[in-house]
Amino acid sequence: MARIDEFLGDPQIESRHEKRVVASPRDAFRAALQLDVSDSWIVGALFRLRGLPKQAMGLQDLEQLGFVELAREEDQEIVYGLVGQPWRLSGNLQSVSAEDFSKFNDPGFAKVAWNFYVSALSDTSTLLSTKIRIRCTDPVSARRFALYWALIGPVSGLIRKVMLDSIARGPE
Repeated sequence: MARIDEFLGDPQIESRHEKRVVASPRDAFRAALQLDVSDSWIVGALFRLRGLPKQAMGLQDLEQLGFVELAREEDQEIVYGLVGQPWRLSGNLQSVSAEDFSKFNDPGFAKVAWNFYVSALSDTSTLLSTKIRIRCTDPVSARRFALYWALIGPVSGLIRKVMLDSIARGPE
């Protein structure tokens, strides 16, 4: 069972992307942790849309964007979480610890869990996947998030594909 299931096992929205990587699971996991896609035009465009300055964008930088590391299984999975109102320009991010993420249920918010997971296909081939799961805390926030996701979901998916492609290409 993936650790993301512990934090958001019953999502209203889920999006998954995967890529075969020519690397051991350990090397693929470490490449994911060291990833930086800040030079990607799509990442830059999304940051400008949010009014954010250009900055490093990798898993190690997610906490600066409001995410909290929820769990890590070394060389297998890392899970991040975020609670906020992403349909608002400010995001109205809530400071929630990993311990409190699952219990958070204040009305008007969306809970987002995001993982990277590696599965060995052979000693030198790995399936690297990334999954986003969202659960809103009430029907009004679910409707607001659905509209937001209709616009941003495809961009989010593209960013995650860029991340996976970058890991698959390896260091440049």
